[in-house]
Amino acid sequence: MTKSEARGSALLSALFIMTLVAIVATGMSVRLQSDIVRTSLIIDTDRLMVASDAVLFWAMDLLENRKERFPVAGSDGVVAQFPTRLSGLCPGITIEGRLIDLQARFNLNNLLDNKYRAIFWRLLTIQLPGVPANTRQTMALALIDWQSLYDPERGLTALDNYYLSLSPPYQAAHQALHSISELRLVSGVSQALIRTLSPEISALAGTSLPININTASAKMLQALGFKENAVNELLQKRGKTGISKLQTVEPLFRKNNISTALITLQSAWFMSVAKVRLGDREVVRFVIYERALDRKRGVTARVVSAGFNTL
Repeated sequence: MTKSEARGSALLSALFIMTLVAIVATGMSVRLQSDIVRTSLIIDTDRLMVASDAVLFWAMDLLENRKERFPVAGSDGVVAQFPTRLSGLCPGITIEGRLIDLQARFNLNNLLDNKYRAIFWRLLTIQLPGVPANTRQTMALALIDWQSLYDPERGLTALDNYYLSLSPPYQAAHQALHSISELRLVSGVSQALIRTLSPEISALAGTSLPININTASAKMLQALGFKENAVNELLQKRGKTGISKLQTVEPLFRKNNISTALITLQSAWFMSVAKVRLGDREVVRFVIYERALDRKRGVTARVVSAGFNTL
């Protein structure tokens, strides 16, 4: 091998080694950058989760305050807004929150109680005027079947065969709903229908939870069976301070042939919604509470369930 050939071979070897080192360094740099982004996402998510606790503690403080009666509600049953002075509690994070009276809505698990079914039929008619009556009825019956206890002697029904024909196949829960998101699994219920119904429905433990007429919307009062003029009269009676005594509205209920056993003036079920933002990242946290009023123990509240980004 001549000297020029040896120099050429050494140069090629050096170029090959430099290229190999550059490839390895680039790979390590990309891996390091990926780890940094992943770590940043984890830290930011943790910060958002912690920030959302501010709304939870605020809601618990309100619910455990004996003086708070929540006599009236705004749109969607909102009884309190998270104070704006606390929105910047966590540096760099914006916090929004509200407390919602869930007994201003129709509890879907009430469908197992025959007394509440007529309310649901009317609610579907009010909220889904463009949906054919037979479609609304089919959906309601499928929802009742979804919650009804399983009877092994009944055999497979048309609904059972429908669920088993899907991919992947599944079976009806045959128990109370834990979340309105379960409606997506029920035959005849689309995502669009859920969005339309969601401001007026809930899924709470118990099958006979009364509706709070102090915080219920005009549509929910109509679903109870009141005509438009009676709804206006009831809204006028509750005013800005709510109805404190049932006797004041009993004549109106008798006049409209509606049982007062279906309603209440104070609620036990609430939900806080926390919306926290950090840059272009956002987390929505839903927390459901049960509130109990006791003469001896005072007012107590407990967290029943919590979820992020889905109700």
